[in-house]
Amino acid sequence: MAKAKQAKVTGANLSGLKVTGDKVTSTKATVAKSSGAKVPEAKATGAKGAGAVEDFGPLHVSKALAELIALRGFARPQADAQLQAAWDHAAGSDIATHTKVGELNRGALLVLVANAALLAELNGFHKTPILKSLQNTRPELRIKSLKFRLQSNLKKREIEHK
Repeated sequence: MAKAKQAKVTGANLSGLKVTGDKVTSTKATVAKSSGAKVPEAKATGAKGAGAVEDFGPLHVSKALAELIALRGFARPQADAQLQAAWDHAAGSDIATHTKVGELNRGALLVLVANAALLAELNGFHKTPILKSLQNTRPELRIKSLKFRLQSNLKKREIEHK
């Protein structure tokens, strides 16, 4: 039996591959197939036999950078700042100074609130108008609901007026 070599495709180290002559097989696919899992068959350029690995080839620079930015989370701070600015505009400066945007998860925007009185006021009186304002001014954010959470150690923020 030939000694297995580790394959490299466009600089990426693909562990779990066996290269024997002109045949490339995946040890992970073999394990998955033996366990009954569905594994798609892919054929590499010049490779023969079942279980061959797809030829990934060179990746366009824009796609590679987009994947890197998404994986490393480099765009997240800018998106957070845009979300905070949208909240500040919709809520108004009186409310915005005592609140901070937490996260947007499945259409639910989490907003951290500095005190219990403001939390009750937001839930009781301001939730629907602020939500409608966010939906009208920033429909691309796809905000479906607002959730408020008390965070008593939240410091008063200065709001930049444009």
